[in-house]
Amino acid sequence: MNKAGSGSLVPAVPRIRGWFSSHDALVFHWFLNNPKKNSTANGILEIGTFEGKSAAFISNYLLPHERFVVCDIFSLKTDELNDLENRKSYPNFGLEVFKDNMQKFAKAIPEIIVSDSARLKSSHLGEKYRFIHLDGSHLFDHISKDLDLAIQIIDSNYGIIAIDDFRAAHTPGVSAAIWMEIANKRLVPTVITETKMYCMMQSDNFEVSELLDFLVLTKTKFEIEYFLGEQVIRIYGKSDNEIFENFDPNLKSTAKKILKGATPPYLLQVLRKFF
Repeated sequence: MNKAGSGSLVPAVPRIRGWFSSHDALVFHWFLNNPKKNSTANGILEIGTFEGKSAAFISNYLLPHERFVVCDIFSLKTDELNDLENRKSYPNFGLEVFKDNMQKFAKAIPEIIVSDSARLKSSHLGEKYRFIHLDGSHLFDHISKDLDLAIQIIDSNYGIIAIDDFRAAHTPGVSAAIWMEIANKRLVPTVITETKMYCMMQSDNFEVSELLDFLVLTKTKFEIEYFLGEQVIRIYGKSDNEIFENFDPNLKSTAKKILKGATPPYLLQVLRKFF
């Protein structure tokens, strides 16, 4: 694995609308940039991709033999509660925007599945995925099914499942679903950031010391938490200004740097008028 002395060796977060923080870009880089640990795995999956911010970032790490799959409903109608959530949080969102962003920013174009993720089957996706990013619905029934699928197809030795919004006040369904899996010992937490939790099937192969060395070298603040008999790394501490200086130096002002990482896309259209 490349041990960067700063965030400069980590690819820049693409300038695409979305909620993919540079804290998480740092963690994605560390997990995805170590393919020798996943030699038997053959895929990366993202459920819930919005306009492709994290998907474009992930594409930097795709190996030649790997399958890269993204699944989202885009503008597809599903059930009433899910449709309501999408209208509130993701207005003006469609497949063509995602495809255009992939053409502009991605190093590899993913296989796109336009579907409710509940319809995905392990028999279609195959097994031994080395990295799965769950950032779809915030509803308990939906994320529970996504987690169950991820557990079926992830590489049980080294694979990482990254779950978004595990602790936000507006996403209690995600919190309930993930803690049920942890309590039932189907998942083991390894790393947490402000927005995501990174889990494995078992933690025996989680190289804590290597990640801690990387965080020290990248001047990233962290704490080690202990719960349920596991050692979990909590990453925190950089200001938005410091984060985006390292990961997206093309942004022109501190205000834009903060807004890009912290503001929902539908508000940016209004706030940009003032900066």
